[in-house]
Amino acid sequence: MAMTSPSILCLVLALVAKPVMAEKGCYKVSQTSHYWVSNYGVGLPDNPHHSEMVLTMHTEQYTMSAVNMSATAGVQNMAEEGNPTAVQNEITASSAAMESTKVPPTNLTGQATKLGFADFMMEADSDFPHVSLITMIVPSPDWFAFGSAMLFENGAFQTKAIDVYAYDAGTDSGTSYTSANDETSPKGTITELMSGVTGANTVGVRKMMTMTFTPSCSVTTATTTTTTVTSVQTACAVPSIATNPTMIATYIDCLGSQCEDAATTWLEDLSARRRLAALAALEVTCTNILAAIQNNCSMKVDSALGLLMTTMNKSLDSDIAQAVESFTVNSMCSSMCGNKCNDGASNPDGTTGGSTGGSALVNAAPTTSIFIPFLMLAPTAFVLSRCL
Repeated sequence: MAMTSPSILCLVLALVAKPVMAEKGCYKVSQTSHYWVSNYGVGLPDNPHHSEMVLTMHTEQYTMSAVNMSATAGVQNMAEEGNPTAVQNEITASSAAMESTKVPPTNLTGQATKLGFADFMMEADSDFPHVSLITMIVPSPDWFAFGSAMLFENGAFQTKAIDVYAYDAGTDSGTSYTSANDETSPKGTITELMSGVTGANTVGVRKMMTMTFTPSCSVTTATTTTTTVTSVQTACAVPSIATNPTMIATYIDCLGSQCEDAATTWLEDLSARRRLAALAALEVTCTNILAAIQNNCSMKVDSALGLLMTTMNKSLDSDIAQAVESFTVNSMCSSMCGNKCNDGASNPDGTTGGSTGGSALVNAAPTTSIFIPFLMLAPTAFVLSRCL
């Protein structure tokens, strides 16, 4: 692809002012330990298990649960019924929290009932450095397991093993797993659960499980307001029908030849149509695809999307798989794969061409600083993609 005027809005004019850095990325979340049945085996119900788990990244202005706090309607519904709808709505309504992730319980190895949560991926953002998670202790009057921690510290996403403890929502006065409904009036406050969940030598708060958060990928962005830089115009037309196999095939073929990454609008449209539906906080993006395939850009697109879906306990629709099976991730996520176009364009040194997948002009740019796959007009966003 020759670098013609329709492809470029402007050339680099100046670079001034130190950018302010921010991070976006994704986490692999795993249940690494579970203690309920093994440590607190006295008076267990017939089918001890957890409800769906709800998680969100947030700022310190949002509090899902805290000792001596009155339980919100969402936390009460989770604690009494295991119903996540209200707490998710509260998260959505808060400007201090990201969209929530909801994860179903399952039987992990060695668990007779649904006490576990299979590994899953969730989105992260340094603007929302804390994470909170909640799940019901089932059955129970109003007991729930909750944990919270700061994931983004010292300028980076950190690996954290978060202990999840048992709490009483203060909304039902039942004292055992199967107590009849007994609404607390007036409503109490959240307390550490010190009875009901018990073992032979139980002392102190009841630790129910450990959830380990491991950074899997990140995107560093920086913003300045005093810079004018190259802006590459999108050359590939996004499919007007997101799930049309012919349009998908044509689009990905264009992405590879024009050195573009798949448009987030198209990927989000696929997700919205529930064809490549992801968990609420994990979008189908090149960032998350590369994390799922461990940066193996030579992998076929259908295999890569299928692997991403597997991490979310979903499957790839056969018509989409057929449409993309002849392409590699190099074509769909060309820029993030670090490709270079064999476009025959002139380099500043007078040479032409380049290797597959990126413009010769961009290829010739200095590489001693950060790699810049997308350059945008002021406020200018520099995007450095890297997998951890």
